[in-house]
Amino acid sequence: LTFDLCLCTTTELRGGRMGSFVGTFESKHQDREYPRYPGLDEIDHSDFVALSRAREQAVRDRAIDQQETRILRERLIECVRREDVNYPQRCREHAKAYMKAYKKYRSGGWLGTH
Repeated sequence: LTFDLCLCTTTELRGGRMGSFVGTFESKHQDREYPRYPGLDEIDHSDFVALSRAREQAVRDRAIDQQETRILRERLIECVRREDVNYPQRCREHAKAYMKAYKKYRSGGWLGTH
C-alpha cells in the first residue's frame, strides 16, 4: 500500500486510535534495529533461514543506499540553488559525494545481482 500525500483515517493502523496523517505511514518497525547478517555470497544456500535473512539484509542495505543517495542529491540541489552562478566551484564536494553514492547504488543492481 502506498500512502503518499493522502489524508487517511488511521483507526486500523494505529490500533484503534482515531487520527489522520499526511504523507507518512507509521510502522511498529520504524525505529527497529536489525542484527547484521552475512551476505548472499557468504551463506549456505540450502539453509532456508540463512537465505531468508541474507535476502532481508540485502534489501535493507539497498534501501539504505537509496536513502543516502537521495539525501546527497537533495543537498546538492540546495547548494546549487543557494550558490547560483558560483555553484561549479562551491558545490563540487557535494557533487562528488552524490556521484560516488549514486554509482555505488546503481552498481549494486537488484539485491547485488549486477
